[in-house]
Amino acid sequence: MCVRETLSELCCEVRTSTSVNVLDIFEGRKLEILSLSDCKMGRVKQNIQRFQCLTSLSLRNVSIPVEYLNRFLNALPKLESLKLEAPFLEPSWVSLYDEFYSPEKVVKVHCPTLKTLFLENMELLQFILESSSIESLQVECCYFKLFKVYGSKTLRDLKISHCRARLLEIDGTENLESFEFVKSATNSNLFRMVMQSAKMKKFHLWGLEKYKIDHDGESEQRVLDLEQMAICSPQLTHLAILCDEGVDGLVYRFGGSASLEKVMVLEIGWHGFDGFGAWAEKLLKCCPNVKKVTVHWAIEVKNPNKLKSLSVQSSLMIEMMRKYQHIEMHFAFLYDHELFLK
Repeated sequence: MCVRETLSELCCEVRTSTSVNVLDIFEGRKLEILSLSDCKMGRVKQNIQRFQCLTSLSLRNVSIPVEYLNRFLNALPKLESLKLEAPFLEPSWVSLYDEFYSPEKVVKVHCPTLKTLFLENMELLQFILESSSIESLQVECCYFKLFKVYGSKTLRDLKISHCRARLLEIDGTENLESFEFVKSATNSNLFRMVMQSAKMKKFHLWGLEKYKIDHDGESEQRVLDLEQMAICSPQLTHLAILCDEGVDGLVYRFGGSASLEKVMVLEIGWHGFDGFGAWAEKLLKCCPNVKKVTVHWAIEVKNPNKLKSLSVQSSLMIEMMRKYQHIEMHFAFLYDHELFLK
């Protein structure tokens, strides 16, 4: 196949149960972009050196042993963009009782040139990214016992949505500009990791849960300190918080001399908290220059008590906002499941 000598981009979708060794068919001497979907990859040899020019890789619904995936990812010296979507990662051996946590289900990527990483629908014991130039990291609908990123200080955009990671370790967040955490669970101290950046412009916390109850003793209380946020992230302009007061030990700390002076857009969400009106006003006072406020209300049609509470809290919110007529105010009513699709 003579075209493989000059081919720069390949998109391949093969719906078959047999192995298709694309890596052998296209030696990839000049291949820069490779996208594979719905196929089963064959064996990846050790010391593979066929894709020296590859900068973008996307694997969607691809079946491949974890060992071969690690071998392939760590043999791409110029890789800048990586997307792994719903891969079926085959362990080298299968344990009847502990397949999910088998030692083989560990993906470890060492790629100094990697700038963009997108993961979706993955289940692993560990995912480790080391020594990269990562700028944008997006993780959706994934399950890890450990998710770790270290050896990089270039991360600017971090989004974690509908994930569960017992341990979440992300180093080098000093240059983080945008942080989103939506309907996800971890036992790690999330705020200690991300509230270090003086460049933070957007902070979006929309549903923080604990991975599971710590049976070894009382777990660490998680406190979102607004004064600390004002001091550590003075450039913050967009703040979005779902009120989860008291849920899984989450506490909000208001007050102090510092305020979020540059926050212009404020989004807050109600999900059943009775003291929402007072909580919202405390948050509003921390943002003295805010120009636009959007309140997202969760509607549970099968829960009469929640509907009654919604009526009370929304009325209190309207009364409170009469004191802030200079602020552009919006109400958004969403069904319960839609509240976490932001």
